[in-house]
Amino acid sequence: MKRDEFLRIFAKKAGLSLSDAREVLDAMRESLIMGICSEGGVKPLTGFKFYRELKPEHTKRNPQNGEIVTIPEQYYVKVKIGDNVKAEINAITD
Repeated sequence: MKRDEFLRIFAKKAGLSLSDAREVLDAMRESLIMGICSEGGVKPLTGFKFYRELKPEHTKRNPQNGEIVTIPEQYYVKVKIGDNVKAEINAITD
């Protein structure tokens, strides 16, 4: 689902105008980023936890030419989904 489609659904369910819904989601995005960067991550909704993990510098092989490439130390964002959310997702049939 693309952002515009999600935005329309979100605005309708929340009873907001499209521009108000866009402002709410933009504020949520900024808040999520701040929360992810904080110690322990952030749990913005029941059943969701966003956090980051530092992956140390490591090497990988370029599959096109076999050259060994060094990947610098960097953060990766991770998401944990709670069992209650997994159950709701599995209960939905299209």
